[in-house]
Amino acid sequence: MTELVASAIVPLAAVIIGGALTILAQHRLTRREHDRQWRDIRLSHHREFLAALREYIAYVTLPTTTVTAVPRQREPHDLMPHFADAAKQQRLDAAKTTLRLVSNPEAVEASRAVVHAARTLAAARATVAPADLPTELFDTLWESERAFVRAARAELSTELPGLHGGRG
Repeated sequence: MTELVASAIVPLAAVIIGGALTILAQHRLTRREHDRQWRDIRLSHHREFLAALREYIAYVTLPTTTVTAVPRQREPHDLMPHFADAAKQQRLDAAKTTLRLVSNPEAVEASRAVVHAARTLAAARATVAPADLPTELFDTLWESERAFVRAARAELSTELPGLHGGRG
């Protein structure tokens, strides 16, 4: 009788253990796929943001572009550039906002800094020709862009906290 019970319990235990291992393996595969999808989404939005930024800068530095700048009505009352054709500004703003939806705080802060540098350059462009724009503004812009790229790389190599309850 003991042999009969043992012969029934051993296969049942094997089925239970095998099922549990299969569930764990499937969970790991699902997690990897989820992480890959989020990485792809973030990469796409980082790429879109950088493309919109480059278009904005190219537009601002065209000799034919007309830029006006008015002080912002709220703090810090810095100059806000305006263009006759607002499409480049709107594309950059949309890319920045979308990036904020999917990125970590470091990448968001870096995107804020690069947009601020680009707007500062554009505001300066309201008073001078493209060839007369101060070199320091470009230095600040390109350094802030490099900082954004570093933050984006760091984000793409790690997990965003809180997206799916952490690792486990």
